[in-house]
Amino acid sequence: MATRNLLLRTIFFFLLIFLQSSCRSFLIDQKKSEEFEKPGLDERVVTPQISSGGSGVWGVNIDGVSGLVPKVYFRQSVKDQLYRGTQWVETPSNRGLVQVASGKFTAWAIGVDNQVYFRLGVSEKNPAGVSWERLYSEENFKFITAGFQGVYALDMEGFVYARTGVSIDNKSGNDWRRLDGESEFQSLSSGAYALMALDEDGQVFLREGKDDKHPYGKLWTQFWLEKPFEEKIV
Repeated sequence: MATRNLLLRTIFFFLLIFLQSSCRSFLIDQKKSEEFEKPGLDERVVTPQISSGGSGVWGVNIDGVSGLVPKVYFRQSVKDQLYRGTQWVETPSNRGLVQVASGKFTAWAIGVDNQVYFRLGVSEKNPAGVSWERLYSEENFKFITAGFQGVYALDMEGFVYARTGVSIDNKSGNDWRRLDGESEFQSLSSGAYALMALDEDGQVFLREGKDDKHPYGKLWTQFWLEKPFEEKIV
């Protein structure tokens, strides 16, 4: 009888250890699941991205620790004698920003809410700026470019919008103006000499007809390519 009781106590002891271990594993897996399911990108795919322009070097990266939330960083101290800069500095935002563009006067971004943001307070003394400000609009946007040709954004259907009134004294501009012509573009590049666009078939377009009466051009001209581009142009 004593031997039987000892055997039962031994079995009960190991069963208790097994149950404690199982509960601990379940709680750990549940915690990981809750962290993974944190609201972040609203099912939008975000990839690391970088933009270098008149307002410096900016990048978007994913912080997996905080629930796959995209964050925008500024590269400090990039100058003629120090091309690599010194360090990346996070520029916090209340909303996730999924794409960034370094403009002539400030930085611009697209948020997970498909709205445009611009960096407030960018100056020579404070090149990283102060905060991200949302530009409220009835349109939803998926891509933005900012450069010597101005600031342009793509709506969800691929139509191009120009930001009017952007200047050193009015860095955020006045309003969005939809350009006539093609749609279904997937990316844009506001370059030193021209505004270029890439459509969903990988074909490249050039904005032409720019003059004093038509500051944003008149039409899109296509470059016929035997081998279309497969990547976005930036």
